[in-house]
Amino acid sequence: MDWPRWYSSYKSAIHERDDLTAGEKFDYLESYLRDQAKLAISNMEPSEETYAEALAILEEMYGKKDVLIAEHIRQLENLKKSNATPTQPASVSYI
Repeated sequence: MDWPRWYSSYKSAIHERDDLTAGEKFDYLESYLRDQAKLAISNMEPSEETYAEALAILEEMYGKKDVLIAEHIRQLENLKKSNATPTQPASVSYI
């Protein structure tokens, strides 16, 4: 998960809206998640407290810079492996 990009979009679209309750925001949050992220908050009921707790759990899972760096390195290594041929080096595109 590209947490910084995803969370920035989520904040703009949902989190910062004053017309939604925390329970509604929780419902939106859960509907936008998949795989491990969704599983991490699947046992929580929508409420003011659990919405803040769910965001904290996701931040803990995906917001750590060292984890993000390790994931980017892993993706680059996989890209190199999949693009490399004996006569042609892997191509890496930089953002």
